[in-house]
Amino acid sequence: MVKSCPLCNGLEQFEMYCTNCGENMDDVGRAVDYHSDYSPYLDYQITNTVDGADASDERNVCMHLFICPTCSHQLTKGIGEK
Repeated sequence: MVKSCPLCNGLEQFEMYCTNCGENMDDVGRAVDYHSDYSPYLDYQITNTVDGADASDERNVCMHLFICPTCSHQLTKGIGEK
């Protein structure tokens, strides 16, 4: 069974608050998509090997980047695929 990220597919929303200023952060998508110009176009199984999470493909985790619109603080969070 193929699992997919509920945030990437618009099935769920996730709220994360900035540890710097407390504001609600914006989910800007998969963290790995910001590594290079071509990252968003590569196969997920390839990019999951460099997303900063050990074995994220095996654990069915999609690493998302959150950015605070107020202070620009950035955080990554693993979102469980369903």
